[in-house]
Amino acid sequence: MKEGPDEQGSADLGYSIVPEHQGKGYATEIARAVQSGCWKKPDSGVSWLMAT
Repeated sequence: MKEGPDEQGSADLGYSIVPEHQGKGYATEIARAVQSGCWKKPDSGVSWLMAT
């Protein structure tokens, strides 16, 4: 994540994939892993995650 969640529990996950690795599901895989980790860890403070 770019930084920790704000006071409303909103966090932003930013990423970029070099062209030769685009379309292979890498960004989807990491976004799902980060989301899963946030939801499994109640003290993360994240209640809403936006991937850009």
